[in-house]
Amino acid sequence: MKSQEEIIIGAIVHIVNAIAARMMETAFGLAYEGELADMKAYRAPKEYTKKGAETELFCIDLEIELLDSLADDGVKTIVASMKLLYEFKRVYLLINNLDLIDILLDDECAELSHKIYGETPLDPTLNYKQQKEEENANYFWYNLSIWRCIKMILYKRINFDNDQDQFMKEYFDFCLNDTTSENKNAALLYDLQRTLELGMIGRDSW
Repeated sequence: MKSQEEIIIGAIVHIVNAIAARMMETAFGLAYEGELADMKAYRAPKEYTKKGAETELFCIDLEIELLDSLADDGVKTIVASMKLLYEFKRVYLLINNLDLIDILLDDECAELSHKIYGETPLDPTLNYKQQKEEENANYFWYNLSIWRCIKMILYKRINFDNDQDQFMKEYFDFCLNDTTSENKNAALLYDLQRTLELGMIGRDSW
């Protein structure tokens, strides 16, 4: 039986996967309004992140290559963020000596991740400008999800609903200060969050 700390560590892999999947869905949604408009009728953005029944994995190599070849600055920004997430996951699995498939098949880790990061489908009726505006809001949600991961790692507990004001105060304090941690997982998450925030700020020029 896994300890709560082990479940938290595993759930973070699921959360990072979920964030990357939503980013990819949005990137294709934007691309379908521009350079990939001809593909729009054949495959919905959600199909690119369709999970396998057993492993909840989705193949991204060809999709990333395709998206990265496009000229759209918004798509390129999202792709850069996705690459950050996958590099984080590679290092995170390594330093925690985790097997990716074992973690993705773990029901307890999956259940916790769903509680923290709910899945909201992309609205297919949104136009290009509306999708960009929604993704700006999503980046704030991505960062709050990662912040919750940091809190869980540091405090070894899951529920922070009783002190939301303190939760948000500490989040905004982090945004204003160069915070780090001696905990290897928290330090890695701090770095990820800060680089994703830079991406979010850069979206003002879309």
